[in-house]
Amino acid sequence: MNDFSSSFRAALPRGGAGLVLQRLVVVTAYSDDRFLPALVNSLKPQKVYVVLEESTPSATVDAIRIGIGKRLSRLALGAAPRLMHAKLYFLTWSKPDGTGKIHRLHFGSANASEVAFTQAGGNAEVFAWCRVLAKTHAPVLGWFRAIMNGASRTDALSADLEGLSISLPTFALRAADAVPSFDAWLQRGCLVHSYRREPSFLRLSLKLREPLPQGGVAGILGEAGLLGDDEGSRTTVGERYLGAHSSTDSEKSPGRWAASYFTDTLLGPWTSDRCFRLKRGMFFLTGREHRAADIERVKAATDGERAKWCESLAQKISKAESLLTTKQEDLSRWFKMKDGRIDADQYMADARKQIDRDAAKACSLEFSQRYVSGVEFLRIPRFRSDTQWEDFALSFSSSLVQHLQKDRVINRMAQVCEKMSLIGPNDTAEEALAALRGTWAKTCEAVEDRLGAEE
Repeated sequence: MNDFSSSFRAALPRGGAGLVLQRLVVVTAYSDDRFLPALVNSLKPQKVYVVLEESTPSATVDAIRIGIGKRLSRLALGAAPRLMHAKLYFLTWSKPDGTGKIHRLHFGSANASEVAFTQAGGNAEVFAWCRVLAKTHAPVLGWFRAIMNGASRTDALSADLEGLSISLPTFALRAADAVPSFDAWLQRGCLVHSYRREPSFLRLSLKLREPLPQGGVAGILGEAGLLGDDEGSRTTVGERYLGAHSSTDSEKSPGRWAASYFTDTLLGPWTSDRCFRLKRGMFFLTGREHRAADIERVKAATDGERAKWCESLAQKISKAESLLTTKQEDLSRWFKMKDGRIDADQYMADARKQIDRDAAKACSLEFSQRYVSGVEFLRIPRFRSDTQWEDFALSFSSSLVQHLQKDRVINRMAQVCEKMSLIGPNDTAEEALAALRGTWAKTCEAVEDRLGAEE
């Protein structure tokens, strides 16, 4: 973990080693799970105040709250008409002799995340700081005190800080567990997509020196058991060393859960953040048992089993060499050669490396979850314009209307909309979206309860 505190300590005057950090206020449009707990652990402020953009996923909010612990005095969500996009860090240090305080305001493009503050290999960020003086910059101090004192909003403010003009925004502040706006709730959600398996996983491949033509050599290699990959590439042949049973499993239907818990949008099927966290384990494509067995076999494989997988490939290479030689084909046109023969030793070394890579992937929780379930989940991206966001929100409401037009309504959110008469089958997407936004404070709980209910 990087020591992110160095960016903030650099703003202190010389001889400030004895200063005590009393307060840290962070206002950020985005935060990962680990940055703020790590920063607090390093800086050790007496009190911490955090404002996150209101669409921040609940899991991230919980991780930050738990990670900061007892030092956390307030964790609020900031709501603006579109996005609360500020990145502000306000620190108050006290002098050891009790003679006064030192205030520093840090600002720029850097969100509260590891990638923003990692200097080597991180984002390209702008990060600046300025002094805030109690006597001459009282309005700026007041803006941050509003956050610290539990205010329900901040007011827009323009101020001059020793030749630097700064504008601080207005946004509403609500408790982290309060009902979000409909748009924030939608922004928090997850998209589901079929997981596109890596073609190299569980496959021992021979990269050919040039693409295979149709028929001819390709047919001979197929007769030897060296087949093309799932992508239809003509530049590699090989074999799936655990068998081919799972190669089509991930293409099968997801079943009833997709229609019940997910609503189609222009970015793909969507479900709420809470529903995703509660029911992630039931969202998978058929064939999961086979894929789970694949993962366990690779993880638990002995040296003897690995040797057998490689030996199977070696036998197929030997058979292909014999068949191609009989047909008087030029082996060097396709394969790596050594002493006039296919370089089986090199291909075996490559195969052993591939099996090692597969074992490492199988031990990765993130990879194995995607592979076994056959699906992957993505967070809604932050949209660059209100027009793009409106198109996304309208695609969501349009799908709900389409569900209500069916003889039997399976989609759980559409069921709530029908029961509470929020949306009708003849509504336009615009009318449906306006109804959702206008009644969301009263209907959010009913929707979440239905999405989270047992079958």
